[in-house]
Amino acid sequence: ATLAEGIDFKKPGYPSFLAEVSGMSTMYEPWGRWSEGGRVAFKFKQPLPTNFTLVVHGGAFGPNTGQPIKVKAGTVVKEIIFSSDPFQAPSSHRLNFQLDVPVNLIEITVPQPSQPSNGDTRKLGIGIIALKVEG
Repeated sequence: ATLAEGIDFKKPGYPSFLAEVSGMSTMYEPWGRWSEGGRVAFKFKQPLPTNFTLVVHGGAFGPNTGQPIKVKAGTVVKEIIFSSDPFQAPSSHRLNFQLDVPVNLIEITVPQPSQPSNGDTRKLGIGIIALKVEG
């Protein structure tokens, strides 16, 4: 896969353009994958373009629904708000980044990671179906 094709979280593993992923569940599901904990990080093998659009397709879990979720690349911080969970009505958000210097890290901060009431011990935040970098 290429950056423009992005990451399909419905598939096992990650594309070769990623060096490291943290804060995402190791368990992929038919719809995508949950974040675990308060911080998600995608480290890319190569620096990203200084001007790019990050497209995030997914939804939020529980108390994170309707809350601002911070997305950071370099010193630039943007926010997305998911109004529903990733299965009922997933939504796509387009974040335009203009950076002074190239970076190879995108970080997402989840405001309220929460444990589901179904016995799942993970602290979930957002469910991501797909993520891609255009630019």
